[in-house]
Parts: sequence; C-alpha cells; structure tokens
Amino acid sequence: MKKPRTATATKRRRLGLTAASALALTAALIAIPNAAQAYAYENSSWGNANLRIYMASTSGKYRTAINQASANYTSATDLNLTNTTTGGPSFSAADVNNGADSYEGWTDWTPVAGRTVSAHSTVNRYYVSGKTTANLKVIWLHELGHGLGLAHVGPVARVMHNPASGAYNAGVRNLTSDEVAGINKKY
Repeated sequence: MKKPRTATATKRRRLGLTAASALALTAALIAIPNAAQAYAYENSSWGNANLRIYMASTSGKYRTAINQASANYTSATDLNLTNTTTGGPSFSAADVNNGADSYEGWTDWTPVAGRTVSAHSTVNRYYVSGKTTANLKVIWLHELGHGLGLAHVGPVARVMHNPASGAYNAGVRNLTSDEVAGINKKY
C-alpha cells in the first residue's frame, strides 16, 4: 500500500530536485570553454604606458630587431615605447656575448611595491648571431615582454613561450592577440 505524501516528504523531494538542478547547471557552465587567455604576469608593472628604452649597447641587426619589436608593442598595444641612444632611461637593452650560458636572451627587472623601477634586457649573440632579423625581433619581443611584466606561457605559438626560439620556429613573427590582451589589461 502506498503511503500518503506528507508536507515534509514533498519539501525534501523539492529540495533534492533543486539541488540536482543546481549541480547540473554548474557542471554545464564549467564544461563550456571560455575564450583562451594565454598570457601570464610577472609581479609588477611600470607606473605608466610611455616608456623609453636605452639601447645604445645594441648595433646592426640587433638594433634593427629591437626597433621593430618596440614598434610592434607601440602599434599593437596601449603602450608607447621609444628607443633612444641618449639619456639614461630605467629600461635598457643590450646585445652581448655571454658565452654558453644557455639563454638566447635574459631580462632582469627591479620591482618596488608592485612597480617596476628598472629593467635590463639582453640578447646573447653567442646563440643568436646566425639568426635572421625576424627571429631576433621575436627574442626582443619576448625579453621586452618580461620587462613590461609578462611571464612565460605554455603555448608554443606565443611570443612569451619559453624559449623564444620555440615561438619563432612555430612561425610567430609579431605579438599575438594574447600578449596584446595581457599588456592592455596591465596598462
């Protein structure tokens, strides 16, 4: 014989259906992919979007490549990068021969209370002397990206992939939409 429903049993049943519905909705929302965002941040950024980069220690195709990299940041993002061989901006760049240190390029930066107060990017001629200007540009984009506050990302077809050679070997020649989004969100 079927028992008559009580008010308590009906409430429990509704509560169970409500919980199951909420769980199903949550699972569906999690399963819907969000737009990919392949950018990551370092722990600081410059106080403004107008930066000068002292590049007197670059020459030849290395200077051509850093000029192209800075122009790419300026045209594609909210930043305004100006390269200079005079004065002494807090952001500097150089092409050097560090020997077999295992790095195509390297950037050091100094943060104070969440703000970058200085940065220095280098490209190691030991590893990249035979590279094209297009490849050097990607290395500069990568290293300047660190100085601007971007971190490494996993996808190989991104400027901020580590190492940068993975990016240019995958055909990357300019900032991707992910680096642009990351910089524009930061500045």
